[in-house]
Amino acid sequence: MFAFDYRSGFLLYLFVMLALFLATFIYEQWRERRDAWRISDAHVARCPACNLGFIIPRGKTTGECPRCGRRCTVYPKG
Repeated sequence: MFAFDYRSGFLLYLFVMLALFLATFIYEQWRERRDAWRISDAHVARCPACNLGFIIPRGKTTGECPRCGRRCTVYPKG
């Protein structure tokens, strides 16, 4: 049987917590890369029919309005 005192228990607990932290960090990095865009990299589109402003991913020039479903172009920055 394995002798388990408080020192080895503390080290095991520390190792498990470190492994969980590392796994969570790796998962968050993977999830962030999996999502094709970030809000700071997005463009703003404005629907001419209902005047709703919404974001579309970077690299796209058109988007569909979430309110009325109409195709909209990118709102120029300025």
